[in-house]
Amino acid sequence: VEAGFHKWMADIIREMAPDVPLHAKLMMGNQFNKGLDGPWSISPQLFAQFCDYNGNDCSKYWGGSDWANEWLTENMAYDFQRSIAHKPICNTENHLIPDYYPGFVPPEHIANVLWQGAIHGQSSTAIWKWGFSCIPGEEYYGLIMNRPACTQAAAYTALDLMRLAPQVAAFQRMRPPVVLMWSLASMVGGSQHIWTLRQMYEGLNFCGVPLGFATERQLEQYAQTGQLPVALDSAKVVIIPWVTHVSDRVLSGLQRFIDGGGKVVMVGQCFGQDEYGQPRKKVHLPAEHFELPETAQEVFKWAESRLSNWGVVRRVTLHTTDGEPAWGVEYLATRQNGQWLVNLSNYRKQAQRVQILLGRQPALGRDLLTGREIGPIFEIPPLQPMLVAVGDSS
Repeated sequence: VEAGFHKWMADIIREMAPDVPLHAKLMMGNQFNKGLDGPWSISPQLFAQFCDYNGNDCSKYWGGSDWANEWLTENMAYDFQRSIAHKPICNTENHLIPDYYPGFVPPEHIANVLWQGAIHGQSSTAIWKWGFSCIPGEEYYGLIMNRPACTQAAAYTALDLMRLAPQVAAFQRMRPPVVLMWSLASMVGGSQHIWTLRQMYEGLNFCGVPLGFATERQLEQYAQTGQLPVALDSAKVVIIPWVTHVSDRVLSGLQRFIDGGGKVVMVGQCFGQDEYGQPRKKVHLPAEHFELPETAQEVFKWAESRLSNWGVVRRVTLHTTDGEPAWGVEYLATRQNGQWLVNLSNYRKQAQRVQILLGRQPALGRDLLTGREIGPIFEIPPLQPMLVAVGDSS
């Protein structure tokens, strides 16, 4: 209903101003929270059909969790929108600091939100919100204009994003080999899907590969037409995180994906009921099974051991000084102009010493944000963005 109303408004605007690009600002955090205001109040997939951009309203706050900032929901939101429509993301209500918050916020957090947002597809944004007040309880109190170091970080990061726009765009063009299924029916009718989905994403995020999402509508459409939708067209594996309620058409879409050479991994209890909650006989889908993990770090260790079996190839990896895969540092690597670009973000609360491996060899590089020479072992502070160019003509 809401998408239909917005399409009606969009059609009127296009009659009046046909050349003006349109988007509607969706509160994307609701997509991954089962509550009174979501996820049934929005449908990014339906909105994307009549919008020119992926409209977004999201938040990423400092502290408040086991990580240096609350990165998980915004990462998922951006990757989800890019998976249902490969269009630029416009976050026109970017919440970097909680309203009325009097505590300290490090400038590195501001830089992290803006830089990492761009890496995940954000092409424009408006920070919530620009105003100044020293009176507790007033509308602008505690926000970015009360914080000179944060305002400076926002300005410098904006300049860096413009200076390095071709490099950032190279990351935005990366396609996901690992895709997670998102199921509205399982959110509404079940209890474990959204929690499992978040935990699987959290662990997979540190494996050095782009992540995507597939919806019920996409899988049903694939079953009917045979045409791979966005995200699935690059997927090597689809992860099914405790998806309990699905239609027979979704199962047909997954079977078609397997028949085309893809892998499917079922996590926890899956497919026990149809989309209406009616019991279903056991599904004989040729898939790998993974028991529900206790922590996201267990997901990370499991995925590190399985990626090559799924056909996911990583030329560049990130390791600790003792040669183990680095937990808690998001990294992505892509090639541009004969060299590797490696984007790094340390979400742990402590600095980490790491090394970039090109194949099996430690690599040397240069941080394009600071100009500093990097490697073979270097320290990455919490939240501070790093974009390392690694010379390699192979």
